[in-house]
Amino acid sequence: MEHLPLSPTMDVVFQYIFSSEGSEEGLLSFLNAVMVHSGKPLLREVTVLNPFNVRRFREDKELIMDIRAVDEMGRVFDVEMQSVNQLGFENRILYYWSRLYCTQIQKGEDYRELHPVVSIILMNFELFEKLPDLHNEFYIAAKANPELALTDDLQIHTFELSGKKLKQLPKLEELLQAWLDFFCHAEEKTENEMEVLLKKDRGLKRAYQKYHEFTRDDELREIAEAREKNERDRRGQMDYAHASGVKEGMEKGMEKGRAEGIARSIVRFLRKRFPLEFSSELETRIMALTDTEHLENLFMVAYESPTLEAFVRQLERKA
Repeated sequence: MEHLPLSPTMDVVFQYIFSSEGSEEGLLSFLNAVMVHSGKPLLREVTVLNPFNVRRFREDKELIMDIRAVDEMGRVFDVEMQSVNQLGFENRILYYWSRLYCTQIQKGEDYRELHPVVSIILMNFELFEKLPDLHNEFYIAAKANPELALTDDLQIHTFELSGKKLKQLPKLEELLQAWLDFFCHAEEKTENEMEVLLKKDRGLKRAYQKYHEFTRDDELREIAEAREKNERDRRGQMDYAHASGVKEGMEKGMEKGRAEGIARSIVRFLRKRFPLEFSSELETRIMALTDTEHLENLFMVAYESPTLEAFVRQLERKA
């Protein structure tokens, strides 16, 4: 039986390439390609903090996984691949960065123990229409002098791998160009084309070996196909929720109407996702909310939460 090609940009494939056993050489190469492009110090070694666990992927089709790693200087790296432009995605990027930054120390510990957190987000869509570059870097800088950074601890890199911006690949440094070419076109390349690409770097060659391992493993392919189907279903639910009133609610001139529209969309979305667990009491709690910014964030939580209990925990935490 001939299998359909799998892209390295599929979340579970991407996770396997960079966090399964023996993947460190590839991850180190990719991280250094990003660091070179942004003029930051290179890594000498890297340790994966959340190794690939096939059982977790099999048991939870909605598992949200990124690659977390630390280098010899204590810098924390968070790498993820995204295929869907979710509502509030920019907030989500900052939220995940801040969570990694804050959890480095406990209450009462010295703030000087905090290390930089570098978020690297690759996405198959265009997020910043007003920014022409494929690779954008964000940091905290002074408005009066953008060259003056408050701290170097916040580093966020975005890579928009959309058709229009992909034309910029030849303008990037050779190694970064090769990595992005691999992500976007590995399943389409001939053996000769792939051989030419892999000659550019040992780490890239190691990543291809991990990609090849995944595509030849029946169990892993089954997991990838199940997650892809689940993602399609979730996108359909998302479209349903938008059609059910979130867009209408956001466009209303009156703040009350706007909040009510978003709240109603959250209720409909959760009822569709968790028909047996959703209760009238929870609906009442959601419909009583009036802060539109809070509701917009909750809509993203409703979309991402693997269980209704996870949504309720976030709701209570923000109450």
